[in-house]
Amino acid sequence: MSNLKKIKLARKLIEDGKKYHYIKNGKKRIYNTIVKTSELTNKGQKILDIGGNDGKKYSFKKYTLSLCDVEYNYISRKHLDIRTEKLPYDNNSFDLVSCHEAIEHFWLMYDGGMLNWNGILNFWKEAHRVLKPNGTFYVSTRNRVCPLALLKVLTHDFIQVSYPSVSRKGHVNELCAKDLRSIADATNLFTDNTTFSTSSLPRYRQAWVDKKTPRLQNFLGREILQEELYDTIHFISHKT
Repeated sequence: MSNLKKIKLARKLIEDGKKYHYIKNGKKRIYNTIVKTSELTNKGQKILDIGGNDGKKYSFKKYTLSLCDVEYNYISRKHLDIRTEKLPYDNNSFDLVSCHEAIEHFWLMYDGGMLNWNGILNFWKEAHRVLKPNGTFYVSTRNRVCPLALLKVLTHDFIQVSYPSVSRKGHVNELCAKDLRSIADATNLFTDNTTFSTSSLPRYRQAWVDKKTPRLQNFLGREILQEELYDTIHFISHKT
């Protein structure tokens, strides 16, 4: 993969970020995950992006194909509800199944308003089913235990990256590396995995968080792990 392709993708995301709020805030996260996807795939492989799109405003298909020479397929909520339904694909269909910034939207609710993990578990099992043996499973999502999230306690906001308020949409509940490993253990799927975190913040914002992090470590009484350090968590595994 050439640096020129990476530069073109970065410029396209900056351009789209001027027009669309989601891309403006998420362009660095999108860039990071597509670069990682390009590292995890080979020419001609077949991938499924759960939560992806090929929209008229902006297209994750076009972003992905700008770096990856693959057959891109995607499923979004306009096709089905991944929380309760089966994917319309045969077993062992894809070389890579990815899900970026979507798993945190797969919660269900019990009667009475209690969170239900079954929507996330259904997604996890379906991703495993359609993945080929030795295929790659790649999830990225906001990291609820990073310093940026933990520092929200100082302003009495929800302790997560994208937090809700009376006047602001936000995630019901974000995840962390421990949560993703717990899902793997509960399903006995993707139990051999790697997790790491990356920053999607502007440099000035990350510098502010970095300055606060030593005091946060003192409060916790331990060093913050790499998988806890930044606002985006990545989970990578293979189907055995």
